[in-house]
Amino acid sequence: MADSLIPDTSNDCYPALVVFDLDACCWYPEMYMMSSGAPFRKTGDLNVMESCKGEAVKLLGMTRPVWALLVGTERFRRTRVAVASRCDEPAWARELLKMFEAEPGVSFWDACDGGELCEIYKGSKKDHFRALQKKTNANIRDVSSLGVVCVLTPRGVTGGCWEQGLRDFAKSKGRPAPILWGLSDEPPADSEPPAEASGEPRPWYKA
Repeated sequence: MADSLIPDTSNDCYPALVVFDLDACCWYPEMYMMSSGAPFRKTGDLNVMESCKGEAVKLLGMTRPVWALLVGTERFRRTRVAVASRCDEPAWARELLKMFEAEPGVSFWDACDGGELCEIYKGSKKDHFRALQKKTNANIRDVSSLGVVCVLTPRGVTGGCWEQGLRDFAKSKGRPAPILWGLSDEPPADSEPPAEASGEPRPWYKA
């Protein structure tokens, strides 16, 4: 599984930092869409948690395998993992990060340096990345010239999106910059993620 998520590239280099958005990128539904939240509880499915009233929060696409790849693969031993999210319910998001596991005994929260690299609050993505820059010394300047490889994920973190991100990063000649995974189209109106991005992307990754 892990090897299948690492595409062949002409430049065998890996990012210093991988940054994930959360709502409609790593999981669905988005927190603002839920009528109930914490305390969450585990289900029999490692990809699903339930709210206090039984509403399911599901990991999208290949989210768990990708996080497992980042925390448990030698090729990514120097890559740090972070979260940059404008989630409407930060406390709920933090709890879910502590419950979902990339590997047995290693939560998403653990993967982000024990939550140290989780920037979850309303505001500009620039604010998130400035904070991450201070914490990681990653090569981040202003958001228009980050050196960030941005990947649109209209159906969440799929294998295709992940592999494309690595290919794009390799083409960037391996500058020590993060990959940002983020859903930037408008929130879906129905109960399932959209098949493809709709409308113009929000300009949170531009100057």
